[in-house]
Amino acid sequence: MKSSLLLILWFCTTTLVTAQLRFEGVKIQVNDLKAAKGFYHDILGFEIVKESEDRLQLKTETFPIQLKKVEIPNRTDFATQANAKIAFHSSNLLVAIRYLSRCGVDIVNDQIHKNGVGIHVLVKDPAGNMHSIMEIQSGRKNNFQGFKIYNAGFAVSSMEESEEFYVNKLGFEVLSRNYLPNALPLKHPDETFAFMLHARKNTRPAQMRLQESQTMLIFKTPNLKQIMQRLEGLQIIQKSDKHMVFEDPSGLISEIQQK
Repeated sequence: MKSSLLLILWFCTTTLVTAQLRFEGVKIQVNDLKAAKGFYHDILGFEIVKESEDRLQLKTETFPIQLKKVEIPNRTDFATQANAKIAFHSSNLLVAIRYLSRCGVDIVNDQIHKNGVGIHVLVKDPAGNMHSIMEIQSGRKNNFQGFKIYNAGFAVSSMEESEEFYVNKLGFEVLSRNYLPNALPLKHPDETFAFMLHARKNTRPAQMRLQESQTMLIFKTPNLKQIMQRLEGLQIIQKSDKHMVFEDPSGLISEIQQK
């Protein structure tokens, strides 16, 4: 009887958290807002919808991107440390590489990598934040101009700990366990895609500070107080009545906003 009651309590708690938390978009902290505007707006082509002295809001077809001015460039060792990034995509990666090179974009090691759905290169923005530019080669070819967003996600130090945190604690669901090797796509309860988890061998937790340039995922909830009450043991960096900044098991910083 006692075990049955505990099971019911666990189910209700998990369902309640799941129903309230959704992936909302990405915040990219940069130490030079003007240079970041040149990269994300002028080069990649994303539309500016709001601009102030220390922030810039960009519109994409997938999710909003917010640029925020901070003081310190990104100092992550992306080869060995956990990190968050956006996967952009182009219908022709070789053409995209030539264009990005002419624009002076830092293409990491000038190397094209294969992945489960096509090919990609790694690039850095002026603040040192790393993203990927992909060409999707599986399925039907979709030709388009410029750049779009494919998805966003984390390269984590432990898939087991990250799944425990994002699925069992934050309430997201596994979309597929057969997507790509060492990759776990997560979804919302309504079956819509949320974000990716990627695991790599010998990846160490990140060592980020809040005022450093970095890519952060933003989540939303209609009831932040309830989320905070149910996430016992969460590493909270900053909180108010309307938002909370936290650190996950890989040392990656994200934000929950009440909306």
